Amino acid sequence: VCSSDLATAACVNLRFVVFSIHLRPFVMHLPLWQRVLTGYLTTDSSYVLFVKRYEQPGSDQASQAEQQAFLAGLCAVVWASWMGACILGVLIAHAIPLAWGLGFAGILALLGIAYSLASTCMRWVSAAVAGFVAVAAYALPFKLNIVMAIAVAVGVCLWLEPPQARAGGQEPAAS
Repeated sequence: VCSSDLATAACVNLRFVVFSIHLRPFVMHLPLWQRVLTGYLTTDSSYVLFVKRYEQPGSDQASQAEQQAFLAGLCAVVWASWMGACILGVLIAHAIPLAWGLGFAGILALLGIAYSLASTCMRWVSAAVAGFVAVAAYALPFKLNIVMAIAVAVGVCLWLEPPQARAGGQEPAAS
């Protein structure tokens, strides 16, 4: 395994750090083993569906239990679907011609998830900036275009974000 592949994988998977930071207030009441299991099983899809339904952590035990049950159910269904599809893929992969070019399907799935998360003007800006920079810097060695895209998008959004939003931890209102 090439070190540039490891660096690329690390950068791409930084999204799970963001998921964990955002979900922390929702799961801090749980024992460590449940938090670890939840973190392990949380995927892009389960995260998106959960944050669309619950904007704030539960304020009492009943609402926390409801949120945890919803997240656990999401994780279980997505995990089972993912594992089932992977097993099916292993079993039938030899029957699908390479000429069909199905490798692009994964990119389309991630684009669908990204589109569903683009719920504010600032998120659209960050996606556009990251996409532009990733394509513009494609010639960089070691796939550093991904690192550069992340850094520039974060920098531009911090520069554009109103100071009161940064101080209060609030996301700017959608335009």
